[in-house]
Amino acid sequence: MITLSLVLAATLGVSPAEQADGAPVYVAGGQYTATLSQSSGRWQLMPMTGNDATVLSHCLQETHLPPGIWLINRNTQGEAELIAPSGTALPPGYRDRVPLASCDSRVEDALRAPAELVDWLVEHTGAVWIGE
Repeated sequence: MITLSLVLAATLGVSPAEQADGAPVYVAGGQYTATLSQSSGRWQLMPMTGNDATVLSHCLQETHLPPGIWLINRNTQGEAELIAPSGTALPPGYRDRVPLASCDSRVEDALRAPAELVDWLVEHTGAVWIGE
């Protein structure tokens, strides 16, 4: 197990000391297949087919998510949502479920993206890395 951690650390350019704190290590294309840079609205899609794509979203955002891995699912009403797993550090009192809605949706406090992108993410992505 320690050898695997050292190999992952070397592969990802992270020193073993940084791994010793127990923080999760995530690998693009492995644990997540999309990323979002919240400051620029830039989505990087990395589907298993290898046809990577970049989407620039100009949606007005109502919320800012803590960085980390967020799972994508549909809630009981069938609407897309992001769910923070236990490995994602949330500020005290921060909700662990956030709606993922289209730019023009009336859903409140949602992370917004173009409607086609929301549909694609739900269909093709199980997890997304949310960055600053």
